[in-house]
Amino acid sequence: MRHTVEEELVMMDFNQIKSCVIVELLEVIFHEVIYLWNVYPKGSFLRTKNFDCLVMQCSHPSVMKYISDSVSSMKNSIEDDKVTKVSCKIIDKGEKVIQSVVLDIGKVQKRNEDPGFINLEQDLRTLILKLTSCAKPSQYSPGDHSFRIEVETFMANFREMVKNNKIHSKDEPQWIVCNEMDVSDAGSRLIVPVHSVSSSLCNIQLYIEDYKK
Repeated sequence: MRHTVEEELVMMDFNQIKSCVIVELLEVIFHEVIYLWNVYPKGSFLRTKNFDCLVMQCSHPSVMKYISDSVSSMKNSIEDDKVTKVSCKIIDKGEKVIQSVVLDIGKVQKRNEDPGFINLEQDLRTLILKLTSCAKPSQYSPGDHSFRIEVETFMANFREMVKNNKIHSKDEPQWIVCNEMDVSDAGSRLIVPVHSVSSSLCNIQLYIEDYKK
């Protein structure tokens, strides 16, 4: 049984708490996205509970490893406020991004409003439920599209993330600099706000970018 967020925060400093919670949230969101967007067959997912909320988790070992390695390698950078945005891109067979679920991670301005983080788990639960309610049934069948995880950070931090990725993943580094051709024109996408969380621990905006015309 998973401990509550409050129990896991004991004996950590502020930045460690922040990074642990955000990394856990990212992992939950990524699994939920590939379930809701029908990336893999529904039978490959298991129902679990996180942030006091029932969520879906892909049971395929390589998918689990990809997501786990990706978020683990971000942890130090999130702790140091060097990650500004993380996204899960849904890609069609032509390697075109059709939708993107984005978490914009801002710096926390006030740290003492909720010292016990009493409302934290409820806030994150609401964010996950809002994503579920905003997701539209995919027009694609499993196997017609895939996903990838992208992170927006400072160039000076890129080498550190690659180094951390090698520690967590013994196979090969996953982080590469995005090609300019992979970055879509901002004018070609529709942005759909989902939910925002502004607390004494984290400042997150969740939204969906729709690239389909």
